[in-house]
Amino acid sequence: MIHPPPPPPPPDDIPATVLALGRLTVPELKQRYAEVFGEPTRSNHKQYLVKRIVWRMQALHEGGLSERARLRVIELVAAGSAQAPMKRA
Repeated sequence: MIHPPPPPPPPDDIPATVLALGRLTVPELKQRYAEVFGEPTRSNHKQYLVKRIVWRMQALHEGGLSERARLRVIELVAAGSAQAPMKRA
């Protein structure tokens, strides 16, 4: 019988979290990703999955972006879509 992997250390101990996640297999990381993000991933890139999971756990733990930062992102996206440079062929 396959047992689920133990939960990683709390996100305030980032090095230990990265090490714990690095020991998981790709299918286990994909399962952990789905648990943390609430949706599956199609990626099979182990380092990418570890980085994304740690980032999300840290954002959830620390509260993510401030309201001021969120508003600034919206401003930048709006300004960027209006002034997006043309790609050169």
